[in-house]
Amino acid sequence: MATRVRYKVMDDYEHTVDLEDPFMPAFLNGDTAVRWTLQDRYAVPTYARERPFAQPDIEEDWHLNLENADIPEESMDLSYDEAKLLYTPLPPDLPTMKNELLIRMAAYEGNIDRYARLMRPRMSWDELGCVLRGIYHHTMFARWWADQLEINSQRLNSLSRQETWWRIKMAINARRVMTNDITGFNDQMEHKPWMIWWPLKPSHSTLRELARICPSMGQQIAIASILSDDQSTYMGLNAKPTYYMWLAAEQSTNAFYCADLVKRGAQMGIDPTNGRWNWDGEADATIANREPTSEFVYAPLHEEMMYQHEFHPIMYEGLNPDASPVHPYVWLTREWARMIEVDCGGVYTEGNLGYLLEESSDEERQFEIYYFVQYPLSLHFRFNINVVKPA
Repeated sequence: MATRVRYKVMDDYEHTVDLEDPFMPAFLNGDTAVRWTLQDRYAVPTYARERPFAQPDIEEDWHLNLENADIPEESMDLSYDEAKLLYTPLPPDLPTMKNELLIRMAAYEGNIDRYARLMRPRMSWDELGCVLRGIYHHTMFARWWADQLEINSQRLNSLSRQETWWRIKMAINARRVMTNDITGFNDQMEHKPWMIWWPLKPSHSTLRELARICPSMGQQIAIASILSDDQSTYMGLNAKPTYYMWLAAEQSTNAFYCADLVKRGAQMGIDPTNGRWNWDGEADATIANREPTSEFVYAPLHEEMMYQHEFHPIMYEGLNPDASPVHPYVWLTREWARMIEVDCGGVYTEGNLGYLLEESSDEERQFEIYYFVQYPLSLHFRFNINVVKPA
């Protein structure tokens, strides 16, 4: 460790040793498995290849066991100093082996440098959702991923490669439309995007041209026209009224769209106001609050946070990464984090942490909070918290 120049001789992911031309300079990056990670085991009868392993298989047994075994929860908790790596520059040598949350957050925020350094040879399902969110929100991350699909496609093999490919490709195409680049788009192309109006709205001229060259995208173009109040393009489409268009029209300050959908729907024998909520993401993508925040403050942070939250909108090609447990934590001081962890059972429900310092009195009352947090692999946790709050 004291050597000024170090070499990467062993690759625990590929199970190789390079003594002739090892990579240098090498730094510690959490690219191996330590003892506590080896406790993650899958019983032979229930073993499924589609469950990717974040850590390398250094024992070369595919993590198989006679019965399922989980990593102890306390082993996956991040200390305050480990969590600080979420918002501070990464040192040359990563001082922790717990980098799953760092990887997900780097992808979620579209941070190319951090993600390219931290990413593993295999992608996890929850990481994929964060990648899609990063692509939707950051043009440079989308452009980088367009190349990654060609030069680093083996990373997708840990999941269903075909399913992962189309999700990423659709996200890239969506970002291109939102930034007014539809070069090469046509009605025969694959991976046509759905949500082309958020977080950016394409220009009216882009929507008109897209409607001309990709008429099969009429419904999503109509929704984008409604949400950007492009009445001219909307009327030119003459798109068949749908429930998704109605959900968008309800958000518009222009009453024309709701009235037009009802009028044309009546002429066609369609009621666009009567629809079934679709959990594949089409309806979710039209709601106003697409990334709701959380009123809960958690301590400590957990490696498996930012999972696909079942109560969040399903927007990014059917996935819904949830960063709301992470955002409040980074504002905590070390003392606040410790107080929530020890005195509040690990979760607090108020944005104003000053309540924790107030002394109890006759005017104050206690209330008990029951909250379920569902982590991946069907692990469930219940917190029973007594918190003092003014009446």
